[in-house]
Amino acid sequence: MPTILNCGGIAAYLKLSSDTVLPFFRDSSLFYGAPLAHHAIMAAKLAFWIALYFGLCLAVSFLVKKQTGLEPLDRDERRFFALWTLPAILFFALVYIAKPGYLLFLLPPVVIAAALHLSAFAPQVRKLALLTVLIILPGLLYFFSPGVGGNEMKLRLLPDAPVLSSGFKRLFRYTAADIRFSDKKNNAFRDCVAHGMRDPSATAFVFTNFSDWSFRTATYFFPEVESHYFVLDPSYNTLCHTQYQYGKLFDFSDDSVLIKNERIFLFISEYSVHASQLRSAGYARHECKNGAGYYVFKENTVSGLSFAHGTVSVLP
Repeated sequence: MPTILNCGGIAAYLKLSSDTVLPFFRDSSLFYGAPLAHHAIMAAKLAFWIALYFGLCLAVSFLVKKQTGLEPLDRDERRFFALWTLPAILFFALVYIAKPGYLLFLLPPVVIAAALHLSAFAPQVRKLALLTVLIILPGLLYFFSPGVGGNEMKLRLLPDAPVLSSGFKRLFRYTAADIRFSDKKNNAFRDCVAHGMRDPSATAFVFTNFSDWSFRTATYFFPEVESHYFVLDPSYNTLCHTQYQYGKLFDFSDDSVLIKNERIFLFISEYSVHASQLRSAGYARHECKNGAGYYVFKENTVSGLSFAHGTVSVLP
C-alpha cells in the first residue's frame, strides 16, 4: 500500500510495474503475457516450493493432532493464520510467480502455527522454551546459511568484513530501519549525481556488478539518462535483480561505451580491483556524503570506456 500511494495511485503503480517488470516475468506470468502452459509450469514449481517450506511444519502438526485427537487452535485462530498466508500465496501464484524464493517471508506464520500445535502438547514448564526455539529456528538457519560467508561477502567486496557482522545485517536487511537507511543513502547519491550532471540528455550512466549504486535505483531517479550495465565477473553476477526495462540496458553484443555526448558516469565500488586500476591511472573518484562515489569521463579527455575481458579500460 505505501508503494502504491508513493507512485500516485493504482493506475500509476500498474503502469510502472508494466514498464519495469523483469524479462522472465513476461515468460512465466499469465498477467504479463506469458502462455498458459508456461504459467502452469511455474505454478507447479510454486507448489513444490510451498510444500518444501510449509510441508514439514504442517505435517508435524497434523501427525500430533492425529495421534492425540487434540486441537490446540480454535476456529478463529485457524482463520487468522489462513487470512495471514493465503492472500500472499494467491498473489505469488498469479502475479509474482517467477520469484518463488520470496515465499520465505510466509515462513513466520506457518512456523508459529506449527509451534503452537507442538507447544500445546508439551509440559507447561517447557512450553515457552519449545515455542521460542521453533519460532526462531528459521531465522537462525538463515543467519548461518552459506550465503552469509559466501555470496553476500563477495558482493559487498569488503575483504576484512567479519562474517558475523555481515550475517547480522543480512538477517535484518528488510526491516524498517534498513529501508530508511537505504532511502537516505539513495537520496544522498541522487543529489550528489545531480550536482555533477549538467544535461541529462547528454549523459550516460555505466554500471557493473561492482557498482556502489544499483542500476534500477538510478534509472528510477534519472529515467531520461542513457544507462548501461556490464558484468565484469560472472561469479558475482546480480543481473537478474537489475535487468529492468526502465532505461536503456546495455547491448551485450558490444563491450564498450563511447562518449557520444558530454560525459559518462561510471559507478564502481572503491573496493574493487577495477577501481584500483583507475586510481593507479590517475583518475579521481567523486565522493558522496554516503561514502559511495563515481568516476566521470568527459568527451574532451577520453573517447570512451571498454569492458572487454572483465576489465575496465579508458579509450584515449
